[in-house]
Amino acid sequence: MEAKAREAAKKATNEEAAASIYQEVNRETRGFASTDDVSRPVETYLERAAETKQAAPERAQVSIAPGAGTFAVAQLQDPATAASLGIDLSRKESYLSDADFSRVFGMDKTAFQALPQWKQSKLKKDANLF
Repeated sequence: MEAKAREAAKKATNEEAAASIYQEVNRETRGFASTDDVSRPVETYLERAAETKQAAPERAQVSIAPGAGTFAVAQLQDPATAASLGIDLSRKESYLSDADFSRVFGMDKTAFQALPQWKQSKLKKDANLF
């Protein structure tokens, strides 16, 4: 008789635990049950993306062709200063004088151009000219 009572109590405890877990899972996922709840974050994301696009400053037009002028390393390394100079920001290294270029990269411009693109990018990142 005692064994049957223990077995019934164990079964009831397991059923209560299962019901508790089921309720907890339902409570955690309830916010995602409706289509409206799921679409709100998407709308918010799209609104934020539109605001960001509108608020983003326009890039300065490139008015100095690469190699047409030289600037100090510090000017090119500072993002705000470099943007205001009217240079091609993707080719900052081409605005260095030959002496500065050799000092920063440890090679001349011809040797640098012969390197694979990934290595040029790595060197530019290391020199804070990316």
